Amino acid sequence: MQVRFRFTAFIVLAFFFYWFFSLSSTLKAQSTPNFGFSLVAHLNDYSQFGYSDVWGYTAPDGRDYALLGVDAGVSIVDATDPANVHEVDFVPWVNFSWYDMKTYRHYMYVSSEGSAEVLIVDLSTLPDSAHVVGTYVGLTSTPHNIYVDTTQALLFVVEDFHFDPAVRILSLADPEHPVQISVLGAGLGTDAHDLFSQDSILYVAEGINGSIGIFDIHDPSAPTLLQRLFIPAPGYVHNVWVTEDNQYMVTTEETTNKTVKIWDIRDLNNIQLVAEYLGENRLAHNAFFKDNLLYLSHYASGAKLLDVLDMSSPIEIGSYDTQSDWGIYPFSANGLVYVSDISNGLYVLDFTGSRAYRLAGTLTDATTGAPIADGWIEIADNGKVVRSAPDGGYATGIAASGPITLHVAAFGYQSQTLTLNAQPGVIDTMNFQLDPLPTSSIEGVVQDANNQPIAGATVVLRLNSPLLSAPQLITTTTSSSGQFVFSNLLVSDSVWTNYDSLWVEQLFPFPTTGHSGVVTTVGNPAMVQFNLQPAHVFLVNDDPAGNYLEKYTAALQANHTTYFVWNTVTDGEQIPISRMGELQTPTILWFTGDATSNVLSAEAQDSLSQFLAQGGRLLLTGQNIAEDLANQGSPFLSGDLQLGYGGVAGPPIIRPVQNHPLAAGLANISTAGSNQVSKDILQPLSGSVAQPAFTYSNGTAAGVTLELSGSGARVVFFGFGMEGMAENSTNASREEVMGRVLSWLGSLPTGIDEPDPIQPESFALLPNFPNPFNPSTTIRYQLGQPAEISLRIFDTLGRTIRTLVSGAQAAAGEHQVRWDGTDEQGRPVSSGIYLYQLEARTADGRLFRSARQMLLLK
Repeated sequence: MQVRFRFTAFIVLAFFFYWFFSLSSTLKAQSTPNFGFSLVAHLNDYSQFGYSDVWGYTAPDGRDYALLGVDAGVSIVDATDPANVHEVDFVPWVNFSWYDMKTYRHYMYVSSEGSAEVLIVDLSTLPDSAHVVGTYVGLTSTPHNIYVDTTQALLFVVEDFHFDPAVRILSLADPEHPVQISVLGAGLGTDAHDLFSQDSILYVAEGINGSIGIFDIHDPSAPTLLQRLFIPAPGYVHNVWVTEDNQYMVTTEETTNKTVKIWDIRDLNNIQLVAEYLGENRLAHNAFFKDNLLYLSHYASGAKLLDVLDMSSPIEIGSYDTQSDWGIYPFSANGLVYVSDISNGLYVLDFTGSRAYRLAGTLTDATTGAPIADGWIEIADNGKVVRSAPDGGYATGIAASGPITLHVAAFGYQSQTLTLNAQPGVIDTMNFQLDPLPTSSIEGVVQDANNQPIAGATVVLRLNSPLLSAPQLITTTTSSSGQFVFSNLLVSDSVWTNYDSLWVEQLFPFPTTGHSGVVTTVGNPAMVQFNLQPAHVFLVNDDPAGNYLEKYTAALQANHTTYFVWNTVTDGEQIPISRMGELQTPTILWFTGDATSNVLSAEAQDSLSQFLAQGGRLLLTGQNIAEDLANQGSPFLSGDLQLGYGGVAGPPIIRPVQNHPLAAGLANISTAGSNQVSKDILQPLSGSVAQPAFTYSNGTAAGVTLELSGSGARVVFFGFGMEGMAENSTNASREEVMGRVLSWLGSLPTGIDEPDPIQPESFALLPNFPNPFNPSTTIRYQLGQPAEISLRIFDTLGRTIRTLVSGAQAAAGEHQVRWDGTDEQGRPVSSGIYLYQLEARTADGRLFRSARQMLLLK
């Protein structure tokens, strides 16, 4: 039993090892800029093995050593003289990853998941050599981490992945012969990954349990649980450390997108999360406090250093990108920092930067003096954004010296931008009073194609702002004269307040009809007019859960076909058959999705039968339709459609009948890997006018067409659901097949109803869309006459980020250019406000220049 349990743990570790290196390789695509640290030395003598953790040792004679875990032992490096960092000895051991080292007095204790022992090494004869003096063998399994509490002379050994006990507590009264005095096992903890002990309190990162266990070890032979902190939505809780004054705790979770968390632990009965941080690669490993600084090993983002003078506002003041930083040791006597990289060995760093410049204060309403919650305070130079607290308070900062740009905004208020002089180590207090934005309105009318008013239409305005957690939707209804009004709207500025969409909800026979963004200004209201055209087709979503709609609407949009959507789940089976003539073409497209029983209700069959008798045009698509109708003995199947059911089709490939006008020239259709597990074989009855357009591999009919001579109706019936069509370059696409269906039914628009472009009378730089955006946006501009143009992106400091167009000739009319959020070197830029500027020079020398703001949010 024990062997099987250990083997399972090994498999988990092997999977994690593969996952981590794959992930690190992926995340390494974006390098992290170095700042704050300078490189003192780099040793990579064991690249053939690879590396893991790093620790340090200061000898009684004052010499400093880095203890580097190699996947075959421990390299002992003398780092006393920054100009002569060199290895003095190597302690060979097992060939395996996951080495951990800690020291007590002049002894080094070493663990590796390649051995169920702890190696004991005497360092007293350094720098000449080190000597193995013993091992501790009283373990159940191979340990992952160890920790030494030098004050209590205790060695903690972690056996993670649900071993019992999870932690062993050993006395180092005799450093060469550790003795177990207690364990954290059943009743105290079931998993552990790493731990930290200080002032007789033990903090345990409890791995897959998603928690931090806090224990009283004043009597280490009888540990007791003080508190257990369950981290919300945890990853794999990996590492824990505590400040020297025991007031704050940091935790890491070694899971992509899980933050480094700082906790206020002054009251263990009311532990509070006060701050979070995550580096560029979004995968943190280990964290250590020292002197109001937080040191992080952050895998592909390298070594990180945060100023935590204000624990609620950690500010990055140092970063050094190795490649895959496993460990970091900041406690050397000479102030150097040791970093271990999985592939590249030991980096010895010196922090040569400075403490953060900090800014704190409040946001209040300039009129009422009330605090403004959730305001936006952004340092443009590093893209750092903080939001004001419910009392209006904020705190932020930057590792910089000299002029910086600050943006301050809040929803419903006029924004402010100012330049400050950053001074390292200084805390400035700045209180902002923001003026409320003025208001305006949008007015308009909704009419049909004959300019007749449409009453009772729902009009929706979408307000987008980075200051809101989600876009706001504002609705109103048209009056009997078709008029609508949105009043008391904030004036827009395209960044903080942006009315990016305005539309009329569908109202039979009219489809949902949209309008581009609307700009509101002080003074006259913005005026908008809608002239609605009837939809081309009536689209019925008869899937029991209402799924797959977007697959059909996308295919219709690709064919420039407008649609009115009817969802049988919410709208019922009673479709307005008598009004189908109000559509541009009397066409129903009906899909049944995942329905397996009562696929077409009796009410639906009667409606469709009536529709065909009136000469309508029908696409019916879905698995199980023919089977269910046949089981019902439905006259709609045998009479109206002149078909029977021929069984279930297995193979996923559906072939076009090349002499059929609907299918000729198409590639095969594939339903592999889709919801199509019970496709119907359609069987034309004797005397049927049904013509196979698609067949299965055995030649049976997968899709047929019918032209009903009596009524003139046309039908396309597929025994499979078009939603299940594979989307690849090899097979026929849903868009292609939908176009052929519409064409055969006579429902495809004969001309795309797009008016000729209106030539603008003047030059204009239009709002980008979307805004805010991530990762790309479209910039539009209009030219009153041909011109030579340039279009550039700038940051708020005036630095050119990207030139999109340079000296190109452009015709009169409206143009658009896409920006993908990268700089000239193709590197993604950080979040923040950017300016886009258009310059247009006409043949007679006149120059038009205009700029707008946009906001990138990641």
